[in-house]
Amino acid sequence: MATQNELKAWQDIVGATVDGKPGPETFNATVQWLRAHGYIAPLDTPEGFRTAVKALAEALIRPWAQDEVDALWTDVGCPEFVGHWHDKAWCGAFALRCLMRALPACADWTWHPGKGFLEVYGLPKVKLPEVGDIAYFARNQHHAIVVGVGSGKVTLVNGNGMLAPAEGVTHSTVAIGDVSAFYSIGKLG
Repeated sequence: MATQNELKAWQDIVGATVDGKPGPETFNATVQWLRAHGYIAPLDTPEGFRTAVKALAEALIRPWAQDEVDALWTDVGCPEFVGHWHDKAWCGAFALRCLMRALPACADWTWHPGKGFLEVYGLPKVKLPEVGDIAYFARNQHHAIVVGVGSGKVTLVNGNGMLAPAEGVTHSTVAIGDVSAFYSIGKLG
């Protein structure tokens, strides 16, 4: 077993917070370091896919107009929701469209009213999210895209993240434990 000083030295090497305490951040940083140095095989999904999902989601952070939300619903196969931007939450459709545009394996996916898309397409649940994964909050059926992970928290991009009457896409940071489930895009490459 490593001493606290040895753990601090390792945390410094892998780029984790140097506090001498083991935890999810140290674990994730260790896995990333081992992968970057060839000790662990690359992810099934090329890192480029994860980066593409993140970049696309972050590029859309701003207020949205009704025609943009209507186009979103059309793109994900739900034209019946066009014109209902204030009474139909579109966070899941936003997450789905980011995957559809960034990942060739998702290009023909659609939104399933009453079911969404996460389990319809068999995205596996994971305990430790990575960039590009989907965070799901059961209490309000909210979907968001993970764009950062560290120190026991996740940074998210949220479609439908502004309060009515405004509509738009926002950033947020929450504790990992506040998220009901994370769905991995790791097998979509």
